[in-house]
Parts: sequence; C-alpha cells; structure tokens
Amino acid sequence: MGAPTNARIKGTALMPVLSWYADSFGKGAFASALSRMSPDVRSEFSLEDGVPHLLPSAWYDVRLAHALLDETLGAAPSTERHRIAREAARAGVTASARGIYRFMLAQLGSPELYARHIQRVWSLLHSGGTREVRIVAPGEADSDIRDWPGHHPLLCALTNETMAAVFEVMGAKQVMLRREQCISEGAPLCRTHVSWTMR
Repeated sequence: MGAPTNARIKGTALMPVLSWYADSFGKGAFASALSRMSPDVRSEFSLEDGVPHLLPSAWYDVRLAHALLDETLGAAPSTERHRIAREAARAGVTASARGIYRFMLAQLGSPELYARHIQRVWSLLHSGGTREVRIVAPGEADSDIRDWPGHHPLLCALTNETMAAVFEVMGAKQVMLRREQCISEGAPLCRTHVSWTMR
C-alpha cells in the first residue's frame, strides 16, 4: 500500500460512503473499482455482497481509505466530484446518526457547540491531526485542519461536506462551503469557510 504510515481512520468513517457508492452506482461499478486496486490493498478487507466489509470500531491504515476513494469517488469526472462528495457525505451523516454521530447530534445541537467540541469528535475518527472550527461572525465559521498525516484531497473534501451535512441536520439552511487553503496545493493547513442561516 505504499510507504508505511502511522495514520489510521475508523471504519465507521468509511462504511456509509462505501455503501452509498454501491447503492448509487451499482455493485458492478464497485467491482470495477476493486479490480483496479493493487492486491495488497484488496487483501486488507473482505467483501460482503460485493462491498468491502469494515468493522465500525476498528482502526484501518489510512492508505486503504485513500485507495478506496481514488477508485470510487476519484474515478468520477472532476466536474462531478463536488456533487458526489456532498451526496455521499449527506448519506453518511444520515446513516451514522444511529452510530458515531448519534451522541454528537443529540448533545451538540448547534454549529456553535459543534465548533466547541470538534476536536473530540475528530479524534474518534482519525488517529492524528488537529481540527478547529472558529465562529468568526453570526452564521459564519472557519474550519482548519493541521498536522493531518492521513490527508488526501478526496478525504479532505468529504470531511468538509460532512460538516455541511451535520449543520443541515442541526437545522442550518443555505449551508455554503468555500475552500480557502489545502495541503494538497502546498498550503500549511486546510481551511474552509462555511456560512449558513438558521432562518
């Protein structure tokens, strides 16, 4: 799977996205994606009804996530990736409301509380990195991710779209994201500006 890394990601962060992909594009598309992966990546998981079977509470080498995203979401035309990432994130948050996000959505019912506790939530899903969400004005926030050893452009996009989806579940309307910096473009951190209205 490439160079060794200590970065890991929790299975529950990937499962809803993979299930959504299979449901949206069909098991044939998933089988095609799997066939393009190297044997050492495919050997990291078993298949269940044609979809990689991951344990929600298990930690996985983040290179597995990178490979899965490259061959699924990454295989889509660049003009479609934003829409696909948003749809996948929304589906993931909806599915995860019964799992990892259940407590968060019940306890952190506003963007302000989400911002206050985001590092704790982040650490449940990622083995490294610092996540900060700062409310900079009413209905506006900056989301920063620093020192993330598991960074990948598609995973970064899904992270931001997941934040937008969580805000929508909290009742926010007209949630808009604007990527301002990304490690993949040589920046020292990933920063996304998010705006919303509660009306």
